[in-house]
Amino acid sequence: PFKRSWAATIIAGVMLAVFCIPLFTIGGSTDFEGGRDLFSLTSKLFSAFWLLGWSVGVAFIGVIFLGLLFGREVVIIKSGTMITRIEILGIGVSGECSAARMHNLRTAEPDERAETGWRGAHLAFDYLGVPVDFGSNIAEARAGELLSRITWGAGDADPGRSFTGPLIQRVMN
Repeated sequence: PFKRSWAATIIAGVMLAVFCIPLFTIGGSTDFEGGRDLFSLTSKLFSAFWLLGWSVGVAFIGVIFLGLLFGREVVIIKSGTMITRIEILGIGVSGECSAARMHNLRTAEPDERAETGWRGAHLAFDYLGVPVDFGSNIAEARAGELLSRITWGAGDADPGRSFTGPLIQRVMN
């Protein structure tokens, strides 16, 4: 699972509740029947488009809240391929990386102020020269176990080496 920030989760939950109040009060009080003049039509169209726009914002905050509460990152190893998937309650997006193009599989402990500081201790590798980070708040023993499983599952004969040869290393970002 992601490293959870309960303060951020509570803030997102409060924001979701506050943003739902206008959505349901305006939506519940809008009368889409009656009135045949231009002013009634304009008023109804404005309310309909306002409700549509506001509901998109509420849905966005709702996804953030659910992500903070139930989000997780899954790593799937298939022959010669590593798939990282970010999902909320089984629905999500994934990215696939060929093991032949992965280099420098390592553990990383970023500075709290770094771009990946929210992750805490995590795993990383270079894919086509671009650093890719995954996992969050992984204990050192668990990180070693995952590194071993990833290298073996991706087809490397030696679990102490990364996919293309360089030694797995511990990096401090």
